[in-house]
Amino acid sequence: MTSDLWITTPITAIGLVLLACGVSGVVNLATLYTIRLPRRVPFPTIRRRALSMRDIIVPGVLALLTGVLISLASAFLFDGLTRGTTGSLETGVVILFGVIVAFAIVSAVWFRSGMEIGDLAKDPSTIAAAAKSLHGASPDDANTLRDLHRNHQEWNERQGAIALNPGTGRASTAANAAMARVLPRGRRPQRTRWALLGPLLRMRPLLLSGPIVTVAGVIVALSAVPAHAVPAHAVEAAALRAAIITVALIALLAVLLFWWSEIVCSARRYRIGRASSAAADIALAAAQSRISSARDHDRAMKALPRRIDRWGVAAAAVALTSSASLGLTLRIGRR
Repeated sequence: MTSDLWITTPITAIGLVLLACGVSGVVNLATLYTIRLPRRVPFPTIRRRALSMRDIIVPGVLALLTGVLISLASAFLFDGLTRGTTGSLETGVVILFGVIVAFAIVSAVWFRSGMEIGDLAKDPSTIAAAAKSLHGASPDDANTLRDLHRNHQEWNERQGAIALNPGTGRASTAANAAMARVLPRGRRPQRTRWALLGPLLRMRPLLLSGPIVTVAGVIVALSAVPAHAVPAHAVEAAALRAAIITVALIALLAVLLFWWSEIVCSARRYRIGRASSAAADIALAAAQSRISSARDHDRAMKALPRRIDRWGVAAAAVALTSSASLGLTLRIGRR
């Protein structure tokens, strides 16, 4: 019975790897073309959604969870104070203290998030939307545009890493270099897309768990086969070994399918991110032009009173000169 567990448990683990990687790979390839440019949304709408999330939705969820946990803590406290149940009072105090600390930490972190343009525009689509909302009418538009340029530069530094691991927050020079070699601009790629596997595994080391579990399961299961089969059943043992190896090979093929689907999706995310970045560059340049034009207009309007004064002085001088000339002409004509 013990030897059966040493065989069935690894095979079950290998089967789970096969199922998870196979299904995930098929789903990735089937939904590949759902990775596309985000829909254009005006920046006021983006800010309104962020405000709703910060000021309405998240506080409501926090209040609900806090109320449930405080009610649970109150039940333990009541039971401990009235009935003297062992451990109830301590459990209630621990739950209540944990709720207070968690609420304080979440509130301090979440509600400190800024709602300014530079705080909300972190990716090319929101940066482009924010840049289109800048018209130069506000004195802070120039500073906001500098923040948007900085955010865009930071996103470009993380572009390759984001394509390989959308949840990452750090830049990776190796990922950017690998993406540039495999998906260049205007020339043929230096390497095939399998060259992205190394950066992908470095960015997401958990993807190595599939082959590790498979290889470890094969080793454990094959080592348990001699204890499972008696010498008279050598053919049965050989068939069992062949079945284990076959399942492991199929699981490894499923892992390769999953890795390939992740590579293809990463390449598509990179191309779409590059197109979004180009659109953001155009929006930022247009915003810079509008702000510069607004500045020139403001300077011209500020200088207009002085010009009018100069024009008035010049006009008065011309009028006096003309009057003097006319008077002199009339005198000469009378003589």
